[in-house]
Amino acid sequence: MKKLVLIVMFIVLMSVAFAGPQRLTFDSVSNPVQLQRFLSDPLWPGDAYWDALYDLQWDASAYTLHFKDNAICAFGNTTAAPDVYWRWDGTDFDILGSTDGYDVNIGSASTSLNLYWYSDTSGDYVMFDEENVDIDIIDVDLGLDDDALLQLGTDDDITLQFDGTNLELFASAAGTPLALGGTTNGFDVTYYFETAGTIDIDFDSDNMTFSDDMDLVFGTDDDITIEYDEDGNDELLVTGAAGFANTVTFRGGQTRKTLFSPDDMTVDGTVGPTAAVYGTSEQSQMDVLQFDADGGSTGDDHAYIVWHVPDGYVTGSAALNIAYTFSTAEDEADEAQFDFTINAVALGEALDASGTALADQSTVISDASADNGNLHVTQYDIEQEDIAVDDMVVIKITVDESASALANSGTLDVVYCEIEYESTE
Repeated sequence: MKKLVLIVMFIVLMSVAFAGPQRLTFDSVSNPVQLQRFLSDPLWPGDAYWDALYDLQWDASAYTLHFKDNAICAFGNTTAAPDVYWRWDGTDFDILGSTDGYDVNIGSASTSLNLYWYSDTSGDYVMFDEENVDIDIIDVDLGLDDDALLQLGTDDDITLQFDGTNLELFASAAGTPLALGGTTNGFDVTYYFETAGTIDIDFDSDNMTFSDDMDLVFGTDDDITIEYDEDGNDELLVTGAAGFANTVTFRGGQTRKTLFSPDDMTVDGTVGPTAAVYGTSEQSQMDVLQFDADGGSTGDDHAYIVWHVPDGYVTGSAALNIAYTFSTAEDEADEAQFDFTINAVALGEALDASGTALADQSTVISDASADNGNLHVTQYDIEQEDIAVDDMVVIKITVDESASALANSGTLDVVYCEIEYESTE
């Protein structure tokens, strides 16, 4: 009898197993659980279906696990309230979470992945390149709607946005530097205007070029306009609005020099240098003024040059070049000491004021033991007083005898003086 019962149970089980996809249900009183299992073959050699509506299907011929519309693949928590799940709703593929702020990790720090997003055009894609740690955008546009921010910096230090009218680049802190290029590698920049004018910045040439007929405008009410080649005449035109005083000050443009030979200098009537001829007969000779420079204490020699400041003089640009020599070799470090004063006399001012001493008055002799007979030229800043067009500038030239050390030569011989300045004319 027992053998008969076992045979009947075996036949029943086998008929269920080969009848196609089925499911077994196990119930627990304390925690109801429904366990569904395919009995046809645990390796699913044929098609398989879950529940009568076929929400989830294994298609053996296509090797496809198929979730039908709105079928959910859920992770975490419970079936009714999963933490994360995905689905196809018939229109969109949704990856959803039950709470804001869940992270979705693709790869890890030790096993990262390259990620490609392809467009419908071959060769157009966006790639996250894990090896080079960058994002490559290949023939794909990056679009931001009005008021959407592109934020840069750890603390959103810089933001870029288009507000529907203006393109705005903002910094979160005052004084944030903005660098375009660098000293080694920079940009050639062209800015275009509506009527074909351009401003060009040439990195290699260190130039900013305004094309013909471009206006450079100053003032809230366009008070001053500078324009080149307005009528094709290669002229720089400066024009002003009503009330403009028609006064334009140019800074530089041409370097000018005014030469003063010994004959052009005024020798002090009481303690003046000696006029002499320096050089070799039938070879090279020139007039010089010989200033006592032997280190003694017999008294300093004085001479003067007078310069009438011409039109076009650029304020602050004047310098005095003085050329000198000495006849006999001295000790290597020996030099002579000039003492200069300047008196810039404007109309109505005193001609014989004491003037202002120059700040730097030393000679420049590299090696007095070998440079005797050579031409030396030293430049001095004479802008110790305000110098303006039409001033009469009187410069007193003195060699401080006791502070000098040309004992062998006895004198410092001045060959010429020269005023060098910038002019707009």
